[in-house]
Amino acid sequence: MFVMRKAARPPPSAVGKWLPALTLHSRSRTLAAASRSWASAEGLPVVDGPGARVVSPKRSVLAALRTPLTRGEWATFQALDSGLPPAWEIYVQPHLNGCRPDFVLLNPNVGIGVIEVKDWTLDANSTRWGKNRFGADVVVRQGGFLRDLNPVLQLRHYKREIFDVYCPRLDARYGLAVVGAGLFLPFADEEQAQKLFGSRLSTAYDYVVGRQSFDAQDIARIFPPAYSAGSRFMTAETADDLRSWLIEPDHAAERRDRLRLDSNQRDLASTRTASGYRRIRGPAGSGKSAVLAARAARLSNEGKRTLVVSYNITLLHYLRDLCSRAGIGRRNDVTWINFHALCKRLAIALGLESAYDAKWKDHFELGFDAFVDIPRMLFDVVSSAKAPLRPYDAVLVDEGQDFDPLWWQLLRKLCRPDGEMVLVADATQDVYDKARLWTDQAMIGAGFSGRWNELPCSYRMPPPLLDLAARFAHTFLPADGLIAPASPQGELATEPCHLRWVQVDSEAVPRTCVDEALRLVTAKAGAAIAVTDLTVLVDRIDVGVDIVNILNGRGIRTAETFVLVNEAGKAAGSEERRKKLAFWKGSPRVKVTTLHSYKGWEGRTLIVCLTRGRTQSDRALIYSGLTRLKRHPAGSFLTVVCCLESLCEFGVLWANFSDRREQTTSRG
Repeated sequence: MFVMRKAARPPPSAVGKWLPALTLHSRSRTLAAASRSWASAEGLPVVDGPGARVVSPKRSVLAALRTPLTRGEWATFQALDSGLPPAWEIYVQPHLNGCRPDFVLLNPNVGIGVIEVKDWTLDANSTRWGKNRFGADVVVRQGGFLRDLNPVLQLRHYKREIFDVYCPRLDARYGLAVVGAGLFLPFADEEQAQKLFGSRLSTAYDYVVGRQSFDAQDIARIFPPAYSAGSRFMTAETADDLRSWLIEPDHAAERRDRLRLDSNQRDLASTRTASGYRRIRGPAGSGKSAVLAARAARLSNEGKRTLVVSYNITLLHYLRDLCSRAGIGRRNDVTWINFHALCKRLAIALGLESAYDAKWKDHFELGFDAFVDIPRMLFDVVSSAKAPLRPYDAVLVDEGQDFDPLWWQLLRKLCRPDGEMVLVADATQDVYDKARLWTDQAMIGAGFSGRWNELPCSYRMPPPLLDLAARFAHTFLPADGLIAPASPQGELATEPCHLRWVQVDSEAVPRTCVDEALRLVTAKAGAAIAVTDLTVLVDRIDVGVDIVNILNGRGIRTAETFVLVNEAGKAAGSEERRKKLAFWKGSPRVKVTTLHSYKGWEGRTLIVCLTRGRTQSDRALIYSGLTRLKRHPAGSFLTVVCCLESLCEFGVLWANFSDRREQTTSRG
């Protein structure tokens, strides 16, 4: 069980040393007060380094978490980090499949502890149990002014999910005994806490800790399994199963880093041309979006009214995150919108909502092209002197190869005559067949003159993938407008890169994608992978829905950008748009989305599912998907699951190629 065998506890003299920050305070001062002083200081008392216990996120960044630690959580972390034996790993606010316990503790030989911390004081005269309007138990505090959901039920839910979903190898009968739960109330009287919550705990491995245990500075009281020697039901394999759910996702760590630009990128982000018009192009991963976001941040810092437009709805979250990392300006002072949402906003502002709806009706019922008719209608009205619109100081367009020149002309009408217009593009990723419309004459008519500003180097992709991506581009994409990715000159490949190609029959694609995704997070690849960093990219919605259903059936929550089209059509489209707007890398779930929706994004751990490759647009989309992988010091992972016979020869070039076909069912 969780505390079957006891190891020797350290002598009292040793216990007294495990809170060095407290030695400066008198015994009458509580651990909570010491924690406040400690947390407000710059840095942490214990540094990260070789041989230190596993703490995720690292100690050095805990003060910068997006959800700040409370006073009680700081006190809890300090007590655990200073008092627990080194084999105990501490995970702070882990992204546990959509759940966010305050702490999870893991010891591969002993067991698992899940901890919920409440900064409550529990006044004995006014704290009691009650019911909310849905009949759920709540803790009523401060004379009824505060009503909090039952934290014991939260802990019970966390324990059950750890056992059912994240640690499937635990013994079915006794495995739950290695999962303990603690309710920590560092500022509440322990006797009062025991009276209120003790009878509601479900097992002998759950406990309530109050102020007196923290004041006593006794880790065995704060966390009873601390010095347990081990449990025969806990194994290193079970720890590996859980660890991939607990480690901090790459996106959460990335958001704390300042945006890095090379000298060319910095120049483009910090200057404007004499005319105000600038066009930038470069291969996948060359930093086009980073330059655009940094430019938006600088314009915001200068007080300029700025509009950032993309074709892709989901890309806006990524651009906003990049803008936040620029370190200047305020991203909320910038308008971020996809082009078609902007058209609807303009139609409403101009009193054209009925005409707008009619254009879409004609699009679906009569075969008209609303993607042309609506922008043309808006352009004609905005061009008139009667349009009551306040112009922008700057309009920046990302993924410009997806735009029709007519759309660009409409955007020009929204910008001041002396304003700034920036277009960034990569014709190699022309998945909507729009690049052919951007002739030299169209470029001149769009306000541009002179040469493109070039971003020639791809910083995103690891070098082994750069070579494969360039080969794909030269083999399968038209030479006209091709910009193949290339490494910065003299750069050495030092980061691990794991590239895998799995060739399968078409009916095996969804299940193989799921198997490969879960294989990544359980494989001993030399780098821990957070499950919530997993992103599955599909080229067909029905395949994506199958993958979501398989994952959900295994208890794994997903964030996806699609719904099945139903007979109503319109309702399904509305729901799909809502999901796209809610999709972002920081979602604490496995991401499943289309290659179209992931254009412009990047990720460290990707599964790319390929079932279509007949047309030029299909192949441009495949190229876009392959180039989404981001290099990472701890390693990057890309697995392609493909049923296209036409790409099998290309797949054989990959270092790790697996042919699982029983018979060829797709010819590409």
